Order: sequence, then C-alpha cells, then structure tokens
Amino acid sequence: MKSMILVIVLMLGGNGYHLGTRGGYWGKGTPYEDSCGVPLLIAAPGKSRATGCQRVVEYVDFYPTLVDLCGLPPCRGLEGRSLRPLLDDPATPWEHAAFTVNARSDKPANLAVSTERFRYIEYADAKKPAELYDIQADPREWSNLADQPEHAATLAKMKKLAAEHRTKFWK
Repeated sequence: MKSMILVIVLMLGGNGYHLGTRGGYWGKGTPYEDSCGVPLLIAAPGKSRATGCQRVVEYVDFYPTLVDLCGLPPCRGLEGRSLRPLLDDPATPWEHAAFTVNARSDKPANLAVSTERFRYIEYADAKKPAELYDIQADPREWSNLADQPEHAATLAKMKKLAAEHRTKFWK
C-alpha cells in the first residue's frame, strides 16, 4: 500500500491596527471591519486557482474545512462549517453570518454580526446605540443605517442573529 501526501495551505493575513482610521482609532479593539476582517487564502488539490470569493466566513470554519478536504468524517458538536462548497464554486449561495466579539476585562464587550451585505454592531454599554452598515455601499462603515425606517427589517434580522449568538455563547 502506498502512502499519499495531501498538501493543503490555509493562510491568513493580518488586519492592521486601524492606524488612525475612523477619526483616530488606534488598535484592534473595535467591532469595525478594519479591525476584525482578515484576508484568507486556501489552496487545495483539485480546487480552482486564483479564484476570488467575497463570502463572509469565520475562523471556526477552518477545522471543518480541513477535515472535509482530507476526506475525514466530520466531528459532531463543533461550530463552523466546511468552506468546501465555496472552494468548489465561489458563487454558490452562502447565507451564513459571521460573528465577532471584542472583550474588555475578559468579558464580552462588543458583538458584530456580518452578512454578505450588512454589518450590525451592538455594545455591552447599553447607552451606546446599535449600528447597522451596508458594507457593499459603504465599505468603510461611515453611514449608520440603524435609525432609517427602510432598514427596519434588516435591523430586526441582524438583532435576532445577535440575540441567538449571545444566547448560545455568552454565559
């Protein structure tokens, strides 16, 4: 029996330190895309080369992806999903949200929910209003749409996703 070597490369990029963006922020402790988003490259046998994909994914998706690409049985009870469908076809529908939590003093402080089009931000400080951004039209997240009536349905959907995430993970 011959042994086989399978090479899969998963590479993350850095996301900077804000470097004075958004009116002077410095450091990664904010819930904005500049602070949270990172580039990701995956190379695997039989997958297209130099194909871009702008879907929203999470770190918790890496392990299920690697297990799937190696042909191993999936582990039950883990968060995340295999990114193989996106590697097979970057245009495949992907209706999954991604969640980002910033912590202060070892406690969750900010929660951001990202979909392909919108980013919603809630703060642990109830005095600070929630934020909603159309990241396709406003990738720098300058125009908060949370108060606009035409975005009420999207705001409600994002709030529901945030509440489900908090219920599941915030003790």
